[in-house]
Amino acid sequence: METFSENEINHILNLYKKNVERNKIYYEKVKDTEEFKKKNRARAAAHYEKNKASKKESYSNNLEYNKSRNMYYYYKRLDRVDHFKDKYPERFELVRHLTEKNQA
Repeated sequence: METFSENEINHILNLYKKNVERNKIYYEKVKDTEEFKKKNRARAAAHYEKNKASKKESYSNNLEYNKSRNMYYYYKRLDRVDHFKDKYPERFELVRHLTEKNQA
């Protein structure tokens, strides 16, 4: 692996910062043009069509978890989490288990 000196690292970082700034300025200039809006909408529509099936699959795979999580937050907002634990212990365990897994 190649090692860089301090000067080279600073030079690379400065080039990156200038490039980011240049892209920001370009975007601010172009974002309100009709052509950009059309291209962006076409890109978004193509992405939606391409990934529609995978989103549907993801939704159906996580349906039980999402329902359980929504119920948990509903009871939490009402400050009745203990009631949720008693009434739906399996849903509480599902939320607790998957939340811990996602945080780890």
